[in-house]
Amino acid sequence: MLNILTFQNGHAFDLNDFIVGAMPPKEQIAVAQTLVNLSS
Repeated sequence: MLNILTFQNGHAFDLNDFIVGAMPPKEQIAVAQTLVNLSS
């Protein structure tokens, strides 16, 4: 599973926090997408 988050312009979320596992506030996300591979 792959989660893709696209931040809004001018977001205040520190990307270093994301690297260590923190999730950004939903108000700062422009697009969120989850990709799943169903083949085995």
